[in-house]
Amino acid sequence: MLKNNMPQSALPHDTFTQLEAGRSITKTIEHMKRLLPKFIDSAKVKGIKVEKGLNHLYVKIMDCHDLFQFIHEDLEEPTRGDSPAIDIGIYTKGDHTTRLFAIEGKRLDTSISNYTQRKKEYVVNNNGGGIERFKKDIHGKELLCAGMLGYVQTDDFNTWERRINSYIAEEIRSSTIGVSWNTDDLLRLEKSDAVCATYGSKHLRLSGSEIDLYHLWVNLQ
Repeated sequence: MLKNNMPQSALPHDTFTQLEAGRSITKTIEHMKRLLPKFIDSAKVKGIKVEKGLNHLYVKIMDCHDLFQFIHEDLEEPTRGDSPAIDIGIYTKGDHTTRLFAIEGKRLDTSISNYTQRKKEYVVNNNGGGIERFKKDIHGKELLCAGMLGYVQTDDFNTWERRINSYIAEEIRSSTIGVSWNTDDLLRLEKSDAVCATYGSKHLRLSGSEIDLYHLWVNLQ
């Protein structure tokens, strides 16, 4: 899905060319995957299981790159007191005005409290699920590609892929007003091993534009 020539986010043309932006995001993803074992070991040693704690730890470990800066709870509209915040914003070091990438983190865990009510929150929920927030232009509206980080704490990657896609299929079949869902929204497997699985998906936003999502799932069991 997301290749080396992935589309440019809404960056000033005098700052990045399309190719340079794509390469920067690719390097960011490579960095994120390379440090996954360190993140997994640290999460287990510290006993961190809650979403905010995992996001915070992930940023601390990832924010060691010479070129990129990772920011936890990155505000979408800094001038607003009620601004929504995405879990992780990624910038070029020294340039905090141009966001390269944005990531929303979600636990994939059937043991969480109120799981029955919360089971679809990777996709949708009453306050806007993970994918839903990108489709509604709440998160990453200036970007053409962004990410979802899945913390797999129960079951396996295949089981969660079936679950998430079944929830998306329910949205496709429903006739909700506003957000439109179609088969492009479904997750498509790119690669999977014992440590992580990666997926790609494409989504139509309320604004009429499209966003590509890169899904990185981490085995925390």
